[in-house]
Amino acid sequence: MDSSSSSLNKLAIDAALDSRWTEALKLNKQIIKVDPENTDALNRQARCYMELGRNNLAKKYYLEVVKIDPYNPIASKNLKIIKSFKSNGPTSSMSTNGNRLSPALFSKWNSQKSRRR
Repeated sequence: MDSSSSSLNKLAIDAALDSRWTEALKLNKQIIKVDPENTDALNRQARCYMELGRNNLAKKYYLEVVKIDPYNPIASKNLKIIKSFKSNGPTSSMSTNGNRLSPALFSKWNSQKSRRR
């Protein structure tokens, strides 16, 4: 991973940690444009869509991750969550109501990808 990719990843993670979902979405789209099989960025992009209440798009990108990495635990877990939203009624977002997310949520994505390389 070059320094510009690394920088974009950090910016995308920081935006998500601060619940700046629209900004995080834009950053992850930039990463995916350069590296369409970047499962970390695809997972983050899907999470942004979930937070923005666009579960249909979140599902699309989590399914994309599963095509690339069938055993990806993040995508698998969130696909189950999306399915439960549909069966339980409203398709609400997983909003944190402005609370800062734990960095461990996003650090785990990076550490899993690092081990695969």
